Amino acid sequence: MHFSFKISVIFLVIFYSGWTTAGVYRCIDQSGIFEFSDRPCLSNVKKQVFLPYVYHRTRKTETALKTHELQKEIKQLAILEKRRFCMQVRLQKQMKKEAAKKERLKIRCTKTREKIKNIESQLRLGCKLRRCQRLKRELNHSYLMQNRYCSTG
Repeated sequence: MHFSFKISVIFLVIFYSGWTTAGVYRCIDQSGIFEFSDRPCLSNVKKQVFLPYVYHRTRKTETALKTHELQKEIKQLAILEKRRFCMQVRLQKQMKKEAAKKERLKIRCTKTREKIKNIESQLRLGCKLRRCQRLKRELNHSYLMQNRYCSTG
């Protein structure tokens, strides 16, 4: 088949299928009864009228405009209120985290101080060479940890 013949067949199918028209058919039969349909009327009708869909833009009155503006403001206020609430929740969570962090540092500080006292008492009692060297390394490390945990309180 030739390309132009295919195009003409497609055009005829589209044209007769009703895709090109958008509207409502008002049909009046022989007894005077009205019937509305999106397809053309049957052959036994008295009168057929095609009513196309027509879009009419409505004018907004002053009260409608004021109502619309009021609804916009209410929506914006609701959004702001939600943001404030979320901010408060976020700040409360942050404060709880900071308080928990301070508490953990305080506990670590006390444990480190206890460890330092324990190591110093073991060194005072005396020990073998290797054990004393290991205890001194632990003591130096504990002093560093004490500076880290106890200075930020």
